[in-house]
Amino acid sequence: MPTDHIDLKNIWKQQKAEAPDIKELTNKIKKMSRKSRLKIIATNALFALTILFIAGIWYFYNPKLITSKMGMILTIISMIFFVFYYNKLFSMYKKLNDFEKTKEYLQNLISIKRQQKQIQTKIMGIYYILLSLGLGLYMYEYILKMTLWLGIICSTLTIIWVTFNWFYLRPKIARKEQQKLDIIIDQYERINLDLAD
Repeated sequence: MPTDHIDLKNIWKQQKAEAPDIKELTNKIKKMSRKSRLKIIATNALFALTILFIAGIWYFYNPKLITSKMGMILTIISMIFFVFYYNKLFSMYKKLNDFEKTKEYLQNLISIKRQQKQIQTKIMGIYYILLSLGLGLYMYEYILKMTLWLGIICSTLTIIWVTFNWFYLRPKIARKEQQKLDIIIDQYERINLDLAD
């Protein structure tokens, strides 16, 4: 038999990818769900403490300029805005605890992925804009009191920190979260296909 007539496409189709173990996948989904819900609770607690800290600064140190007060308000609004959308994931993850081999379950996984993507792009974008404006307005009063060089250094460090978070940390975390969900969705689909056969 001549080797130039080998149908690689047909051989590839005949190979069956091994479906992941249902128990292993169930445990992986439950673990991801638990971790994600704890992360949401921790974010809520951290933002609540930060808001209380900002309110404490306002009360005890009473900034003089209106820009500082506007900055504090914008910073608080940015956090409330972010948490409002981020908390929507909590109930979605909670639904994952009852593992089911249904289309609705798969749709819930896909909805979580979509919600996460929206949070990591649009919501984070608005959050960072509001937070950056808030920080800038708040810092203005204190930068005016500094020497020129200290003001430049302080402003530059703040800009570098916000830029580093936006261009490096945010995309890295977003990719990691999306990859986790992509792997689980892929494994879930393979189990469903395997059971259907």
